[in-house]
Amino acid sequence: MKFSTIMMMLGGVGIGGYYYFKKHPEMINSMKCMIKDTSRKVYNMLDEEG
Repeated sequence: MKFSTIMMMLGGVGIGGYYYFKKHPEMINSMKCMIKDTSRKVYNMLDEEG
């Protein structure tokens, strides 16, 4: 596959995701919470090692 084809596919996914999240704003909040929890766990793991 060509690089331009991959970029077009990624762009399509991005646009689709953007419109999906515009219709489902509660999904963004749950994802934000999930990302916060994950980063907190990683930070704690690094903190314990150091």
